[in-house]
Amino acid sequence: MELRKISYFLKIVECGSLSKAARSLNLSQPTLSRFLDNLEADVGVKLVTRSKSSSLVLTKAGMDYLQTAKRINALWTELDARLSPIRKNENQIILGIHDDYLYDFAQECTKKVTQR
Repeated sequence: MELRKISYFLKIVECGSLSKAARSLNLSQPTLSRFLDNLEADVGVKLVTRSKSSSLVLTKAGMDYLQTAKRINALWTELDARLSPIRKNENQIILGIHDDYLYDFAQECTKKVTQR
């Protein structure tokens, strides 16, 4: 399952209508409608019922899917937050040099590593 599918579904539920969700996601309403149709085909059950007033009502399966989607989204958000500081520092090499004679050697090593 792609995270994009989960985020789109969550946005649809949050907005309560395909047209509002489409505007929020900068997509056309027909594109988001096709997305929802494809998602329901992928999972094999109807997730929402479309009413005449253009609002959406979650089915029982849709409510179950929503709860799981929220948990997955929360876990992904937590993982992203934990990795964020690491990503910011991943190109840094920190060397602690205790003896002066190692300084020149460390500088040469650093040059070779950063030239790759």
